Amino acid sequence: MAYLFDSSAIYAITRARRTELLIQSGTCSLARYELCNILLTERHVRKRISESEQKYLLSKLVRALGFMRIMSIADYEQGIIDTAIELGLSFYDASYVHLAKKSGMVLVTEDAKLARKINGHVHTATTAELTR
Repeated sequence: MAYLFDSSAIYAITRARRTELLIQSGTCSLARYELCNILLTERHVRKRISESEQKYLLSKLVRALGFMRIMSIADYEQGIIDTAIELGLSFYDASYVHLAKKSGMVLVTEDAKLARKINGHVHTATTAELTR
């Protein structure tokens, strides 16, 4: 089975030190930006992680992304907008949904609200389901 990980799932897998699950899986080209924003928020806004932990996680995330298939949204912009409108999603979330559907991949996400919204449109899984 082929998996497409959104940024919430990549972050969770990295925090759990299970990045081997990401090898040869896919993600959206927007993931790098979203992951850096998660690190910024966790460190500076929520103060949940220290500077050293943030730097460690960044190095692990960058390495993990190097093992993944980075899927571009180029030429899919209108389809993504249509998906966003149809399902009531942000452009970012719709990007993952659209790419998963187009490629026949299972979308791995930690976002329960997103998973509920796309139920019936794309198969989803959580990181916990992958690590059983």
